[in-house]
Amino acid sequence: AKGLEESISYNIPAYKFNGKAVVFIAGFKNHCSLYPLTAEIKKALGENLKNFTVKGSTLQYPIGKPLPAEIIKKIIDERLKILDF
Repeated sequence: AKGLEESISYNIPAYKFNGKAVVFIAGFKNHCSLYPLTAEIKKALGENLKNFTVKGSTLQYPIGKPLPAEIIKKIIDERLKILDF
């Protein structure tokens, strides 16, 4: 999304808008994670999440299989709504 700035927050990569963290990403041995995945975001994405692991507020996806751009965009758009942007 336009206006997002790369940052490090909680020692992991984050994207911020107007100084507020919108999403975080992290890599692990067996998967990558994108979060936060709030109840509102889960509801908005619905069936789009069926091929991914969701644990609490974290969306996990396999290393080497990036998240589709439309899912990332939807997560960011929903998160910006939650943050009142």
